[in-house]
Amino acid sequence: MLVHFVWVILKQFWMAINVNILFAVQYQYPKGMGLIMFVVDNVSLLNHEAGHMIFGIFGWRFLGILGGTLLEILIPFLLFLTAWNKKQGS
Repeated sequence: MLVHFVWVILKQFWMAINVNILFAVQYQYPKGMGLIMFVVDNVSLLNHEAGHMIFGIFGWRFLGILGGTLLEILIPFLLFLTAWNKKQGS
């Protein structure tokens, strides 16, 4: 009876690998934006993964999982606040 459920899970796993990963690898950037978007994607990926590591230090698993998105939101917000404070001080 469990064979059916195992088969469904394996089929879904294979579809995820076969379709999603190959789609991501073959994704075409807009004309003339390939190098720029490649750099932006990789910087964003590094920022995201660093967030998992940084917030994972606090020991709370939930915060470690959300850390990637938190850091991706936090860094641009802090850059905005810094620029805004410098403009207000001028």
